[in-house]
Amino acid sequence: MKAKLDAANLQVTTDLCQGTPTTEILEVAQMEEISAIAISTGTIGKFQEWIGASFAAELLRLSWSPVLFFPPPC
Repeated sequence: MKAKLDAANLQVTTDLCQGTPTTEILEVAQMEEISAIAISTGTIGKFQEWIGASFAAELLRLSWSPVLFFPPPC
């Protein structure tokens, strides 16, 4: 994905963090002054869909940055 975005002349950085996902994402977003958070999920069944939706909803509620959610392909 990074290569595709680089080809579109978009600046992309990648960080690997350990901890609570929502907390880590929001902390990095604030420290790096990002312009948006993009997330997606690859679902396997109803339980995974619920987890993905819950994670996205939590980011939407807590983030001061725009959050772009890309649903998995059908």
